[in-house]
Amino acid sequence: MSYKKALSKLSKSQRSRVTSRMMEWSKLPNGGRVVRNFDRERFIPARIWSKLLEFIEKNDSLDIVSFESAYEKEIRKNRIVLGKHQWTYRLKGGDIRVAVRPKYLGVAYEFESLRRHLEGHLGTVPGFDAKDFINRLLSDSISHHEKTLIYPSLPLKNYIMFATWNEDEPQNKPFEFVVRGHPDEVRANLGLDRRNSNKPIILLIYKVPLTERLYRPTSLDVGPNQYFEPPAHDKYGHTRPWEIDDRIEALSIKLEYRPETVHHPVTFESIVDKPKILY
Repeated sequence: MSYKKALSKLSKSQRSRVTSRMMEWSKLPNGGRVVRNFDRERFIPARIWSKLLEFIEKNDSLDIVSFESAYEKEIRKNRIVLGKHQWTYRLKGGDIRVAVRPKYLGVAYEFESLRRHLEGHLGTVPGFDAKDFINRLLSDSISHHEKTLIYPSLPLKNYIMFATWNEDEPQNKPFEFVVRGHPDEVRANLGLDRRNSNKPIILLIYKVPLTERLYRPTSLDVGPNQYFEPPAHDKYGHTRPWEIDDRIEALSIKLEYRPETVHHPVTFESIVDKPKILY
């Protein structure tokens, strides 16, 4: 359902409070991105819009900074059911629609983000060193015994995972667009945070079970990301690349929209190739 149609289901007074709040929020950088993406949404279900608009209406008296914080907390709501996150607002965009389901998915991990992730899960293990673990991961020198002990319970991400794949050849591996071998070639095409420009990035290729649903991403999955746009068609999402500037031209980076999906996290045992780092 579209945002406009969801608004039309409200009473006149409710609609007025919601639109006034969103108009005020749109004047802030994050709020402007959220409001812009709301206007482009097509796949958030009616019941999710109803819950979200009720939240916005009930919090229309908060100062705008407090409201923004409350909104970001609200869309992260979840509970654990049978060991799996069940989200109130996330993973609601419906299944991707493809002729051939991608055999492999890819995720790009900032080096420091991966280090913090590993320390969060394994930091209490005596003698564990996250940087050493990453170096051994990259050189494929983690022992079979260690993989057996660690990988089945170590998630690739803590929460939902955004991933890409090879759009032209879905049975082949992703990151086929990486030609220059520069980390910003990946960031620019996938619409990742420009503040990490020039820092090392790690490419992970993995498989997901056929029982794992692959969803179209929505703005409720990502929050106020500068380079996210909701899917323009009912098949799947596409990344929004960086704008072309002198530096992108100097690096001879080719920018194109890349396919995008979102799903529940899988574990490290899903990795199928030796991870690659770009400097």
